[in-house]
Amino acid sequence: MLAEFYALARKKAGRDAAQKYFSEMELSGLDIIPVNIAIAKQAGILRAKYQEKIQWGDCLIAAAAIEGRAEYIVTEDPHFATIKEIRAKRTSQILV
Repeated sequence: MLAEFYALARKKAGRDAAQKYFSEMELSGLDIIPVNIAIAKQAGILRAKYQEKIQWGDCLIAAAAIEGRAEYIVTEDPHFATIKEIRAKRTSQILV
């Protein structure tokens, strides 16, 4: 979710860097899926299935991947490995 990406970048690198990184993500060519009703419902299903142990933002990310039939998501967050419905890769696994 771009919101989480921006918040973490701002926390770690500051506002100006976060804006730069956010703009780069927007222009990257990656598929960025907007939240819709189906994604919101799927996020609720995941949140309940995993007994509220997964944060809402992460449920939305996973739900967007599921609904968008993404091959995988790119994340540095290791706990995505616990979500069985999606595949996650670290940045280092996809850089050529």
